[in-house]
Amino acid sequence: MDDLRIKNMVKNDGWKNLFTGLGGQADKKSHTKARPDGFLLDVELETIYSDDGLGANIIDYLPEDMMKRGWTYKFEKQKEGMEELSKEYEDFFNHIEAYDKLTEALKWSRLYGGGVLLLGAYDGNDLSEPLNIRAIKDFENLKMIPRNNIMYGSIKWQLDPSLPRYGLPEYYPLTFRVGQDFIVKTVHHSRVIELHGIKIPISQASIISPEYRYWGISELQRVQDKLKDVAGAFGSLSQMLHELSVGKFKFMDLAEILSAPDGDKLIQKRLQSMDLMKSTFHSLIMDVGEDYIRENATFAGIPEVMYQFFMLICSASSYPMTRLFGISPAGLNSTGDGDTYRYYDKVESEQKRKLLPILDRLTSIYSEWKNIEKPIIEFNPLEQMTEKEQAELAEKKALTEKTKADTYQMYIDMGIMTPEIVEELEFGNTLKEINSKLGNSNELPPVGEEK
Repeated sequence: MDDLRIKNMVKNDGWKNLFTGLGGQADKKSHTKARPDGFLLDVELETIYSDDGLGANIIDYLPEDMMKRGWTYKFEKQKEGMEELSKEYEDFFNHIEAYDKLTEALKWSRLYGGGVLLLGAYDGNDLSEPLNIRAIKDFENLKMIPRNNIMYGSIKWQLDPSLPRYGLPEYYPLTFRVGQDFIVKTVHHSRVIELHGIKIPISQASIISPEYRYWGISELQRVQDKLKDVAGAFGSLSQMLHELSVGKFKFMDLAEILSAPDGDKLIQKRLQSMDLMKSTFHSLIMDVGEDYIRENATFAGIPEVMYQFFMLICSASSYPMTRLFGISPAGLNSTGDGDTYRYYDKVESEQKRKLLPILDRLTSIYSEWKNIEKPIIEFNPLEQMTEKEQAELAEKKALTEKTKADTYQMYIDMGIMTPEIVEELEFGNTLKEINSKLGNSNELPPVGEEK
């Protein structure tokens, strides 16, 4: 057999059982195929966000957690006045309401699947012209323009392969609402920051719209089926509560009575009289052939089933049970700490992927505008220690230092090490530099004595 025939052979493998139908036509799972359900329309996204609290929480919680602890500023070149410089950047972010605006931008990009953040920097030029940072007179605000307010078909792309933004937008046609009217403005790429939703693979065979392929899809797209399942399950449970107790009447010759003229009215009159006697005498008076049974609905196993729905939607939305529903996971010794730590890792990852580039762009513009050093952004940890934990940590550090000092003293007493070696190991040249600045010799004066 030649190499070409071997290459073109189709090889099938897997489990197959002729008696049970596994792997054959009778195998039910072989008929389960992935099919496109279509993308949620913008009006559906907005309806879910405004009417479904669970859907809104899926959108809101992650951006809020990304922003709630804030960040600090570090400077490599600035040795003095770092606090004043940090305060200047903090005042700038407060001036443009960055905390609220960035939270809103992250939420809308998750809801709509992307958009742009318009920089409210006024340099005297039109929005269609490149931003002249040196000519900025004021930087007033940030404005989020979601994907559905960007005319994708009218975007002007950079088609020259020799230029840096090849394949990316040069000009964005953005739709603004002014009062009751909508206006369209062409905006240069230097005046916006792009935000994207869930990125999906790009394929020529894909039926997905190019708009979604570029911007991304909504976070609600992947959880829509789970939201429907939860809503349907709670709807069914609500109906069961209304039918918690159902009474059943047995009548002799019911079919003949109903077939007679006004038979239904006779049955209705009989039921009303029985209800009246039950209300008046707290008892029922029935004929020999009649009977009354009350059946109560059972809710056994329903909490376990609902819990599985909760787990599915948490898995689809990447939230832990403790965050999305405020309940701890089931099982012995389950506290949810592991899920919380994994969620914190996701939040930190999203901060680096989506929030840090925005902050980096804003600080770059401000540092060039004001001709000051650009800071390094460091996010504050999500998990904060309590006072008790801080005291315990300080005690452990103090104990560690005491143990180390005692060990060094023992080595000095045994003649294994000298004080100079200990000084070099612990402090390097720090003490020598201090002495040099004080104009002293290489040795510090003894404690309690003046040089």
